[in-house]
Amino acid sequence: MVKRKTKKTIYFILILCVFAIAVGTVITQSIWRGKSTNEKLDIIFNRTVNNKQVFDMAINIESADGKFSYKNSAGNMKENSPFAIASITKMFTAAVVFNLMDSGQLSLDDTIEQFFDKSDIDQLHMYKGIDYTGTITVGQLLSQTSGLPDYYTEKTGDGTSFEEELVKKDTAITFEEILERSKKLEAHFVNGTEGEAYYSDLNFDLLGKIAEKVSGEKLEILYDKYIIKPLTLESTYLSQTDSSFAPIYMGKEKVSRHQKYLVIPGLQAVLHFTVRQSRFSSSEP
Repeated sequence: MVKRKTKKTIYFILILCVFAIAVGTVITQSIWRGKSTNEKLDIIFNRTVNNKQVFDMAINIESADGKFSYKNSAGNMKENSPFAIASITKMFTAAVVFNLMDSGQLSLDDTIEQFFDKSDIDQLHMYKGIDYTGTITVGQLLSQTSGLPDYYTEKTGDGTSFEEELVKKDTAITFEEILERSKKLEAHFVNGTEGEAYYSDLNFDLLGKIAEKVSGEKLEILYDKYIIKPLTLESTYLSQTDSSFAPIYMGKEKVSRHQKYLVIPGLQAVLHFTVRQSRFSSSEP
């Protein structure tokens, strides 16, 4: 008899819990439906900027007919704050390269030995004791299938990566230093190996330099010529050593002056939101 009463009590409590959850859900949905679009976006925005994974944020949403507009910002960012778009800049560099191909100045099958002195790139791609550097093509750089190591994230002989060094102290690195650092690392596979790919910043550092060499112009000029001006991106630019933009976070560490992006050609662009439109600007290859 006691067991039956206990079971009934448990069932009753479970039913009450389910009912409470259902009622709570209906009430929550009803409250949510009663809120304006701007109020809903405020809630989503504030939940996103949690100071754990997302520290700074700016958003500008506008309907095509201009009847709806929503803007908000948090952290170190204001409505019109420029910010680095990091490796999205690789798309900018790729667009420049394809434009140079259209004009006949480059080909996917061109090898990097056509553009650099042998002494500069000698043993840049060492795999199992064999140097494959001279056979790396522009197409392989673009598709991240060169097998080249990534000097930025991989640890050299001293046990640290360049990324880790940047967290400890803001620093700058030249293209020549990138090559020397990369030569201390082992390649991941023979370039062009079917089914293989490895993400490396070095691929686009090389592409940025190649674009400059064949065109005779600086990468920032090429960005302006092929992307920024044709698309009227008024607040987009390739960052320079005196550029100012929102802090970059590496994990939870804030790097206020990420000079690595500010020194290497094609490495970083800055994105700037304007009141009327989103304006893209990039600073990394």
